[in-house]
Amino acid sequence: MTLRDLAGTRWSGQAELWLDPTGDQAARSDCTVQIDADAVRYSWSHEGKPHAGKLALRTGGADFTDSFHSPAAMPCAAAPAPWMVCKR
Repeated sequence: MTLRDLAGTRWSGQAELWLDPTGDQAARSDCTVQIDADAVRYSWSHEGKPHAGKLALRTGGADFTDSFHSPAAMPCAAAPAPWMVCKR
């Protein structure tokens, strides 16, 4: 399955924001994720303030923006291999 297969779908659930340096506490909020053919968009909140982000796909990489983490677009280059390998 690819993102293009999921284009037009919308998902909802719980988000966790980890700001505690020891990793003992997470702020939780409702969140949504919307899959488009060229981007993944999401919304969430922290301390009652709404936030939104987007990973816009482009040739050779993507641009990441998030009203909490990085309001200015942060370019992400395509990696030559998967960044994470999961083994059983």
